[in-house]
Amino acid sequence: MNGDYQPGDRLVLRRIAYEYDVSEIPVREAIRMLERDGLVEMIPYTGARVITLSPQKIRESLFVRGHLESIATGLAADLLTESQLDELDAMITAMETAAVGQSTVDYAEMNRTFHGLINTASGNQVLYDTLADLEGAQVGFQALFRLRPHRFEVSLQEHKEILGHLRARDAKAASEVALRHKLGASAELEAFFLEHTVRPIEPTKEKATA
Repeated sequence: MNGDYQPGDRLVLRRIAYEYDVSEIPVREAIRMLERDGLVEMIPYTGARVITLSPQKIRESLFVRGHLESIATGLAADLLTESQLDELDAMITAMETAAVGQSTVDYAEMNRTFHGLINTASGNQVLYDTLADLEGAQVGFQALFRLRPHRFEVSLQEHKEILGHLRARDAKAASEVALRHKLGASAELEAFFLEHTVRPIEPTKEKATA
């Protein structure tokens, strides 16, 4: 998180354990946690590697995704059933529980499910498929809540606003909040990566081995 490892760097268990004077077990668990957050990817025959993210990639990707989700949210306003609206309400309750417990993984999953249901209800299959592809390519962005814990409160409020407008069948207001929601997340992620400019890894006493 502090820039010791650059995007694309391999994470070698033995080396990291040596640097921090711990066994490989907690290092392995930490890498698994980072993988769940989308900050680390596992490459076959290579091992763990830091994902490649840049402020520009974040900004451009979430700009496109934000506008598409805004369109999907507006379309869904007139199509969501009362049962689906109740599902969204239950998801917000689950998000509140995750936020209180600072469970970034659970919150990110509920966040994904919340928007996924809305995107499905848009009635536009091409739009849904495009958003699903974008989400798959942006898995690392779900780390926002670990990197910026205060985002929990802002995000929760925005989800409540979106649901309120959807219940009122106000497509314009719902789509505007959905766009603000995604662009706000983009700004937070950009700020983090700008504040934590990566720096080269210092040489270690032991040569890295797999």
